Amino acid sequence: MALTYSLALKIDRLSAANARIGANGIVSLYAGTRPASPDAVPGTQPLATCEAASTFASTPTTAVLTANPISQGVGTEHATASGTVATWGRISNSAGVGVIDFEVGPGKDFVMMPDAVIKTDQPVLIEQIKITAGN
Repeated sequence: MALTYSLALKIDRLSAANARIGANGIVSLYAGTRPASPDAVPGTQPLATCEAASTFASTPTTAVLTANPISQGVGTEHATASGTVATWGRISNSAGVGVIDFEVGPGKDFVMMPDAVIKTDQPVLIEQIKITAGN
């Protein structure tokens, strides 16, 4: 039997995620295999990190949480000069505690990026982050 949640519960779940991210959250992009959950320590160093706004997102009123603008990051030394493809990412609070992990790549609508190839010392732009509550 499938579960279906009320809109109020979906909003509560998104609001809880927004509160856990809090002020000045961090969006990190990685290559390799995504861990089982945001509670696990990543097996690799980030290819890039970008800072979220002082408020990650406004309080959701629908089943969608859209992040406020994310600052442009720069590819780290863990990317390469020719580029390393980001395959997953993590949104953490300002202390680096993981809250949400996500996939990166073509056809992924959670995080919108012009390119998932991260190059050392080159700008990294996240155009939009949109979290939709399921069911």
